[in-house]
Amino acid sequence: MDWQPISLEELYDDILSAESEMRGEVERLWELVKIFPEKWQYDTYGSGEDSFWVVAVCGRRIIWYDDMEEHFCLSEYKTYGHFNKNTAHGVAAGLQNNVQALLARIQFH
Repeated sequence: MDWQPISLEELYDDILSAESEMRGEVERLWELVKIFPEKWQYDTYGSGEDSFWVVAVCGRRIIWYDDMEEHFCLSEYKTYGHFNKNTAHGVAAGLQNNVQALLARIQFH
């Protein structure tokens, strides 16, 4: 069976499920940083089918969905619309965990 990227509808199902569990500061931060999902180029893999859904932008950080590994990730970017694996940090897990990791980074600085 060939790998298929996640559809926008499936991604929204994951987002809505995570939103229903968010509370307090995490929920408030999510409301500030979430965007309508956009496909960004993952520079390590190239373009086209090797792009990934970005669901939040905060300064130079993004939360994106890795549909190859089936989890959300927190990364940095330099050019809007492009990022690479070398900037990945944070939690490779659920959306709420990555919003929490972003909040921790903001509170630390």
